[in-house]
Formats: sequence, C-alpha cells, structure tokens
Amino acid sequence: MFSFFRDALATARGSAPTPFMVFFVYVWAVWVLKALAARRYRPFAGEAPPLSVTVLVPVFREPEAVFRRSLASVVAENPFELIAIVDGGDPAVAAVAAEYCTRVLRISKAGKRAAMAAGLAAACSSTEVVVVLDSDTVWAPGTLRELLRPFADPRVGGVTPRQAIFDVGDDPVRRLADWIEDLRYLVTVPAQSVFGQVGCLAGRTIAYRRSAFEPAVMTLVRQTVFGMPLSVGDDRVLTNELLRSGWRTVYQSTALVWTDAPGDWRTFWRQQLRWGRSSQRETVLSLRWLWKRPVAGATFATDILTPFALYAVVALGIAHVMSGGGGRHGQALGVELLLAFAGMVVSIGVRQIPHLRRRPRDVLRLPLFALQLTFVMVPIRILAFATMLHQSWSTRVLEPAYELPHEAVLAEPGHL
Repeated sequence: MFSFFRDALATARGSAPTPFMVFFVYVWAVWVLKALAARRYRPFAGEAPPLSVTVLVPVFREPEAVFRRSLASVVAENPFELIAIVDGGDPAVAAVAAEYCTRVLRISKAGKRAAMAAGLAAACSSTEVVVVLDSDTVWAPGTLRELLRPFADPRVGGVTPRQAIFDVGDDPVRRLADWIEDLRYLVTVPAQSVFGQVGCLAGRTIAYRRSAFEPAVMTLVRQTVFGMPLSVGDDRVLTNELLRSGWRTVYQSTALVWTDAPGDWRTFWRQQLRWGRSSQRETVLSLRWLWKRPVAGATFATDILTPFALYAVVALGIAHVMSGGGGRHGQALGVELLLAFAGMVVSIGVRQIPHLRRRPRDVLRLPLFALQLTFVMVPIRILAFATMLHQSWSTRVLEPAYELPHEAVLAEPGHL
C-alpha cells in the first residue's frame, strides 16, 4: 500500500504508471465491487415452503465419531428421507449409518459422483428438494428450515448455507481453514447471491430443487474431458449445470453448517490444490456459456488471472533490481522490501475486516496470513491451473473395496 501511494505521487508528477500500481488498482477495484454488492445481500426471510426433502450422505472411510455427529444433526431436523450411500461398502460404516438413516446403500467403490446418482435413484419419487451432505459436516439447529426458504422463489435451483470450521481452537491449520471460509462467505458468496449467481455451491451441504438436480447429476456422472472420466469437483460441475440451465443459485446466511478441516499442513495444502484444479478446470470448460452469467464469469476470470498478474509484477520487480535499477525511490533495497511487506500486510488486512470482526485476535496473525496467502496459496492456484486435469483426490489413501452386489441395500431401518 505504501508503495502504491509513492508510485501514485510519482505518476502525478509525470512518471509513467508502474505495473505494481496498475495491479494494486485492479485488486482493490475487484474487492470494492464485491464489498458493495455484499452490502446489498439479505437472506431470504419469507416462510419456508412445505417441500418434501431427501438428504443424501455419500460416505467413504469417515471416522465414526464425526459421522455420528453429522447424522445426528440431520435427524434432529426431521427430513422426509435420510439416505446414506456407503462408497466401498464398509460394513462398519454402514452399520453406523443404519442407526440413523431411512435407507443405507452399500455400493462398490465408485466415487462420490456415482454415490450421489445411486442415492438419487433410491430417493422417493415425490421428493421435491434433495440435499447433499458431506459426511463430516454438522448442521446447526434450524438449518433445514432456513435452506428451504429461498425455494419460495421458483427460479431458485440451488442453495448454499454459511459454512465454518468446527472445533477451531488454537490449531493453526484449522484457524487458517476457518479464515478462508470467511473470505468466501462474508464477501464473495453474498455478492454473487445478490445476482442469483453463486459460482460454486460448496459440497459440504447443498440444497437442490429436484427438477434442477436430476439433469445435472446425469451430466455429472457422464462428464469426460478428452475421453477421460472426471472424478473430482462435483459441486462445481453441478453448480455450472444449474447456472447453464438458467436456474438461480443463492446463499442463505441464516443456515449454518460446520465442517472438519485437515489435521496437518501437507493435507491442507493438497486439499487447496485439489479444489483449485477442479475450479479452474470447470471455468475453462464453461467458457462457451459463462458469459451469460456475467457475475459468476467475472469472479472466475479474476480467480484465474489474479495469481498470474501478481507474479508477473513480482517478476518485473526482480528483473528491475537485477538489472541494476535498485529501489525505485532511491532507498536501499532492504528498506524497500520492509516497506513493501508492511504495505502488503495493511492492504490485505483492510480487506480482512469482515473476518477480524468475528475473530479479533487474528489481527496478530495478519503478517503470517499475508505471507501464506502471497507465497503459498497464490502459487498453489498457479500450479492448479497448470495441472487442472489431474484427478487424484490428494487427501485420501484408498483402501480395497468390499465385495458386494452393486447398490445392495441394508434392510435395517433407521430412526426416521
């Protein structure tokens, strides 16, 4: 930020604008537009329509305590149907699910996409809303009712809730994961929702109008790129299909879910890489129609362009120094770097005010957050773009599947 003001002063005195100055204006213009749009956001407040709901829970190798916590939170909301789809057929996981669910499907190891399709096929044909829930996600009381409110608008095809990390404590990985969720759900997602164009209904919990969900799932399970079936990024694919088909995708901030986070840095960064790959891949694949949804399109365009623009500016600065240019303002290089870092912390920090209102103590972590954002997360986004067709789950070690007939159903009923 300090460098920008000095560059701006030099430009006012007749110097040419620097690449950094142009980049700074671009970043702040994007953020201000998002922030202004987000201020217009209001959650749907009308009565929740009396729609029948089926909740689908694809599950694979979930720790029992977390899985029980998730299912119990759904049972408390009393949906019409709760169906668990045990990917790989683990009998221990299926037995836990049977204690809570209306039905439990045990399928051969086929991935989350096939699990969702199997669950949808098994759902009651009269169901009007289908909610897909990650098996490590816990609902706050009243979540289902709040998720249904937006469906009073017949144009709404999908709804995403407020999402946060449970049991954050002082664990640095979980705190960063929680911070990143705030980046999405306190500015970007509300801004997109104002226009009915939330670009990614994140998969922890998504409520779909069934008439929108069914054709989207058909596309999901058949998706290929260069003849290669795809297995990750299902939430972005489904959201794309809703937007492409003309449905509105919205955010309901009064519906809150908590989810788990990786337990170590290596797994966390690999998770971010996986998410970045699927997000940028789907942006490229949707270019033919994304211009019809300009808000979502602009968001995804900046998501791809900003990391490259940042490191182009960094490369130009390094080239300037190596060519003997020294500090632009005649100061020692060390002083320039310290001022640049201080300005970076202030600039990033101002944009974190929505999060800092919620967690004031994180102001002490701002310098580290600025370094992680700039020198770890941004390079991960660039690597994700370069490897967008890579299909590894990255955060899970696969185990052998159990032998069982496809879509075998446990007879034991659940508690609903």
